[in-house]
Amino acid sequence: SLGDLKGTRYIDDYHLYFPSRADAERALAELHRIAGQFELDINSLKTQIEELPESIDPYWKTQLRIITVYDDDHATSLKALFDRAAELAHDFPHDNVFTYLVKKVETALSRVKLQDKEWTDLVALLLRAAIAEPGALPTILRIFENHDRSPNGLNKALESICLYHASLQQANEVAWALWTAKRLGISLSDEVADAVETVDDDIVALVALELHVNNLLPMPENGFQLWSDYMTAQHLYSDHWLLAYEALEQGWLTSRDGTDYVAGDEYFQLLKKHAVKFYDTSANVEEPDSGYNDDDDDDDDDDSEDLEVDEDDETSEEESTMTPEEIEKVLKQFPQPPPTGGI
Repeated sequence: SLGDLKGTRYIDDYHLYFPSRADAERALAELHRIAGQFELDINSLKTQIEELPESIDPYWKTQLRIITVYDDDHATSLKALFDRAAELAHDFPHDNVFTYLVKKVETALSRVKLQDKEWTDLVALLLRAAIAEPGALPTILRIFENHDRSPNGLNKALESICLYHASLQQANEVAWALWTAKRLGISLSDEVADAVETVDDDIVALVALELHVNNLLPMPENGFQLWSDYMTAQHLYSDHWLLAYEALEQGWLTSRDGTDYVAGDEYFQLLKKHAVKFYDTSANVEEPDSGYNDDDDDDDDDDSEDLEVDEDDETSEEESTMTPEEIEKVLKQFPQPPPTGGI
């Protein structure tokens, strides 16, 4: 047993405190044992024992915080900021240095006005940051949309992200690259289509299918075969229920046996009846509640701004809402709350 633990939690980061290093080492061994019982692993790269006192903020964050984007010299100060971030990202490869950086830049852009030449330089720096750390894409996308930018070279950057991360089955990175292409109307290549359709992830599938319908992603050589295999009634109750339901309801894929298995299911037909959609085709990356705030930084690997997967998507005025009894009937079919599918 770990006993009476003392510590703090920030998102999915935990800091536990012990009287001695020996106590900390015993606790860490116990955590590994407990995680193993649930077939989980403690990430050794992100787990360490440090003796107090320790710095309040990571060194890299402090270094970036002190660099200011000057009103009278945007270009030089922005380049200095990105250069320092590149050095720190190399020294701290497991921290989200560029994600922090682009949020700082986003806030700076709310108070400074860049000239066209400065925008050209900044766009190049932002695209380089996106390739190095795709977790920064939500903020970069918001910058481009809020400042009406669809820069040259964006398609190459997004394709690079898709090709690299699809081969590693890293769905979050691929999904955000595809979503950025969707929001900014960027056409992607045949090579990207072939790579993306091998990613076994429902959100990647839904965004890619919408891109294909909107003529922004070609038909891959295998014709979305991996995802088409999930278009059956039995997959409504599998890990791929979101794709099996949503792709059929959106009309993006057909069922394998030619039937409307959603309408034929006792429980999912209630969702169909009320035109429930989990994937919002019009969703935007919402503005943050406030300006850049060091106390609100999200250093989480999983960006807190998930792609929109929303039950409250558009329904016509004449359609009634589901009754509590109908909702309960659907939810009883899941041993636990159904996954949102967010990335």
